[in-house]
Amino acid sequence: MLVRFLLGPAGSGKTCRCLAEVGRALAAHPDGPPLVFLAPKQATFQLERQLLADGEVKGYTRLQILSFDRLATFIFDQLQLTTPPLLSAEGRLMVLRAICCAMRMSCICSSRARVAPVSPSNWLPC
Repeated sequence: MLVRFLLGPAGSGKTCRCLAEVGRALAAHPDGPPLVFLAPKQATFQLERQLLADGEVKGYTRLQILSFDRLATFIFDQLQLTTPPLLSAEGRLMVLRAICCAMRMSCICSSRARVAPVSPSNWLPC
């Protein structure tokens, strides 16, 4: 299995290059080996539409555009293993807090960077 990572700043053409290469691979060998395109969860549907929009690829069966969560499920399915339960948002927050406390770090957010106010119920000092 070949794994390739394309790294670069925003706007450098990573997504366009991936879509072009995937499109060429699907057109050249529609029944070839499986392809996995890893993308953020919010971008998977957009990438599927973008790939089909130009008309070069009419449809596909061997490409899977997956988020990180779906990639984990895909791998467990391929290995014929039961998918373990994933951490909830609250569980991830608890792990992050434990790591910060263990490292004696303080988390400081500017008012512009904060998405939601931090309440005492979900983030207490160590």
